Amino acid sequence: MRHSLRTLPCLLVLAAGCGNPSSLPPISEIEDMRAGVYDPETGKKVEFAVPTEHWPAVTEALLPATRDRNPAKWVSVGESEIGIRGGGRRTVWLFSTSEGPGAFAVGEDWDRRVYYRGGESAKLLAALATARKASRDR
Repeated sequence: MRHSLRTLPCLLVLAAGCGNPSSLPPISEIEDMRAGVYDPETGKKVEFAVPTEHWPAVTEALLPATRDRNPAKWVSVGESEIGIRGGGRRTVWLFSTSEGPGAFAVGEDWDRRVYYRGGESAKLLAALATARKASRDR
């Protein structure tokens, strides 16, 4: 896969030094972030804008990460849509794992997603719950 110079810098490379993650932008290039996650009590999907001050906690919960070329059938907990300054969007599909590091996929669309293992599922779920509460409190 060939990347332009504009898409090479990414949060995962800067923060974790891992291979070649799929164009996840550094926080300084994020314009907006929305999440759609399944409420553990109702099982229904809840969508909300992730407040700016929660972007670091959500993205850090995915780190450190390495590419997973043989992803398992993980449980989906939702996704995050990231708007990039200057245009473009990235989707981060979020999964929960019962053991080992967390799991997620990143891409411009479903067909171009790349899977990763990294961070901790419990930390990610906690960061999203906190961001959701902060979003409701506004």
